[in-house]
Amino acid sequence: MTTRDDLGCVVVDSITLSEPAPLYVNAEEVLEVSCHGDSTGTAYAVGVGGTQPYTFTWLNNGLVSTADSSVTDSTLFSGLETVSLEDDKSHYVNNVIRCKIGDHISLFNDKFECIAEVVSNSKKICKLKLKECKENEIDRHNITLFFSPIKRSPMEFMVQKCTEIGITSFQPVLMERTNNKKINLERLRLISIEACEQSSRVNLPSFNYLISFSEMIKTMSYDKLIFCSLEKKTSAINKINLSLNESIGIVIGPEGDFSPNEMTDLGSIKNSAPVTLGSNILKSETAGVVASSLVMNSIYND
Repeated sequence: MTTRDDLGCVVVDSITLSEPAPLYVNAEEVLEVSCHGDSTGTAYAVGVGGTQPYTFTWLNNGLVSTADSSVTDSTLFSGLETVSLEDDKSHYVNNVIRCKIGDHISLFNDKFECIAEVVSNSKKICKLKLKECKENEIDRHNITLFFSPIKRSPMEFMVQKCTEIGITSFQPVLMERTNNKKINLERLRLISIEACEQSSRVNLPSFNYLISFSEMIKTMSYDKLIFCSLEKKTSAINKINLSLNESIGIVIGPEGDFSPNEMTDLGSIKNSAPVTLGSNILKSETAGVVASSLVMNSIYND
């Protein structure tokens, strides 16, 4: 949008208009009617996307009933709301944690955590009845891991372990000595979700698109920024004053470490400090896990 006044002065501004996700509904039979004419069956419908609250209109033998609700993911329908797990999720319930009918498990997404009871179970599908549901507590810490993409297997290992440790955001960065310039964010997200399931972590970390080193430098704004260096005259992480209520950035270099120019740029950032991870030279994925663990230990045991 451009605005021009009578004197020829010009002001240019932009406005971003957002839109909700597409609206769709998931309707499913939960429990069949025991006998003809009974009212013992249950069914549910869950709206996704669009703009809440939703209005549900049910047609039953020509009779129309309308429910106007402020249904969200956290709403419970008096214990009648259910979810169905298929494919790998059903396999996980059946063969990994070996749940039986009547067992209770925890379900979560990026907003809510629910306790659910297994009501039916087969090889292909597992149906669960939600019993309790609550909003996830926000992580008390805010830690972003900046890393140079490395080979797939080591990178997946680093994401898995750093998710278990508690990293809240992952930011891949192209650096001068980056050898692998390809990254599958969707694959890393799946690895992270599995790590959350294994560690009972309910808050999923975020994944950002690959950026250049110069973009990272321009956008960095943290209460504390530490970058792991191979230089000997640097402090250990436990010597840096880190606090739980601070935003913290951790920068891990590629194989071969940061270039001299990158070291200079990182050192010029406000509140930044180089740190050492010990006398041994660590691989990038090991450095990411060690640095994340030391930072978490520092802020929660200060």
